Amino acid sequence: MDEQHATRRAQEIIRQATDGMVPKPTLKQVGPGPVGPCLADDDATASGRKQVGLTYQLTDVPGSEAKRLLRHVRDAWVKKGYAFTSRDADWSVPFPKFFMRTPTDDFWMNGIIGPTNKEAGEGIVAISVTSPCFAETAQTPSGANPAAHRTPPGTTDAERRALGHSSRIYEALGVPYQEQAGDGVSRVEDGADVLTHHTWSTVPLSKEARRGCAVGGTA
Repeated sequence: MDEQHATRRAQEIIRQATDGMVPKPTLKQVGPGPVGPCLADDDATASGRKQVGLTYQLTDVPGSEAKRLLRHVRDAWVKKGYAFTSRDADWSVPFPKFFMRTPTDDFWMNGIIGPTNKEAGEGIVAISVTSPCFAETAQTPSGANPAAHRTPPGTTDAERRALGHSSRIYEALGVPYQEQAGDGVSRVEDGADVLTHHTWSTVPLSKEARRGCAVGGTA
């Protein structure tokens, strides 16, 4: 993963969401520059890692079409096999929103309607895509970093720290990640304490490659 690859992939995910829309909107990029510090790191300045974030408003379409356009985005991403990180949007409300991710390479997306006329139920659609984190100079092994992603809404400080430490361990090991059942963030109560774990797996390794790779951590 590098800036060029992350940008191309984020733009591809945006195109997947908007291809074939009727009426066809104009995509207006909003927000800060697309490349920023890694949000999963405790100290992004020290780590030097970056991630790409793209946000577009779907403009030049009637505000009454916003919900239909957002459904198009949702349906397009579902068709590609992308997964919800929370429940699907509540389509009964005037201004729904949803959050998703790509299971294979950990890009995080959301779609939301911002109100432009609350009384009439009219709004404007905004869609965002955020890449996994990457080092500016070092090459990372193939396979998406299991922890280097923008954390979804509601993530606790402990979970954020666990993901950040997990990212650094992953990069230090220098072996590819392979998703397996049971991987992910979990919390375990131990008396008065609540422990946060981030479980992830590498590709199968030879005995020689496994030497020195026994690591772990709890937040």
